[in-house]
Amino acid sequence: MTPIAGKNVAYRVVNDYTDEELFCADTARDCLEWMKNEISNGGYTRLRCWVDKERGVTLYDIGWGIMRVEEINDN
Repeated sequence: MTPIAGKNVAYRVVNDYTDEELFCADTARDCLEWMKNEISNGGYTRLRCWVDKERGVTLYDIGWGIMRVEEINDN
């Protein structure tokens, strides 16, 4: 976890349908890199994303599933 403003923060990629945690990292950028690698490994060509305004969350279509990135706070 990365200390940010006195808090330890990390991020995780979660399957939006199953709530299964698939990847954890110190930065959200690392989570995006993981998703990009999953896209290329699966033979897909691009990362699509959009905002679910009702839930206030950005969703990412990585070809084989819809993901979201969550912040993990260890207070």
